[in-house]
Amino acid sequence: MSADHRSLTRRRALTLAGVACAGLALPDLSAASVHRGRPVPRLEPLFDMTGTLASPQEVGATPSGRRRIFNLTDGSFAGPLGRGSILPGGGDWLVQRADGSSELDVRLTLRTDDDALIYMRYRGILEMSSEVIARRTRGEAVSADDYYFRTTPVFETAAAKYAWLNRIVSVGVGEITATGVAYSVYAVR
Repeated sequence: MSADHRSLTRRRALTLAGVACAGLALPDLSAASVHRGRPVPRLEPLFDMTGTLASPQEVGATPSGRRRIFNLTDGSFAGPLGRGSILPGGGDWLVQRADGSSELDVRLTLRTDDDALIYMRYRGILEMSSEVIARRTRGEAVSADDYYFRTTPVFETAAAKYAWLNRIVSVGVGEITATGVAYSVYAVR
């Protein structure tokens, strides 16, 4: 496969993922060359969540990149999964890589309104152009459409009602807010 074809395929996949995460209808992908007869994944909303972050701990330039740790102070979630709170103590062990993008490493605990605990961890990528960074630095409003912020949450729970979460793949679309972050999280079916 040529580099141009790989780039086009990656671009098409990212575009389709963005369309799906935005809740828009996906184009018909029934052509055998696209999915080779395998089911095309679909996304089902799980919940929206918001989290408040403390000022970052600036670890600095490490061998992995510029390390910053963002501690989560509180938050909440609501959606088809249910509703509840995000317990304090989680956070993001973020690394800004040499290519300018940031690699997310997040761990947190959800407490449902029916008192179940769900451990949630995810990796992800946050990428902003220098122009978007400059606008944010000046205090201008920046739409989540102007940057790439995607995650891959994985769940662990002992609660029987939510045990199905232990066996799914999910994706999240993030947004930076005035006080922290907000996400929409989807189950991949």
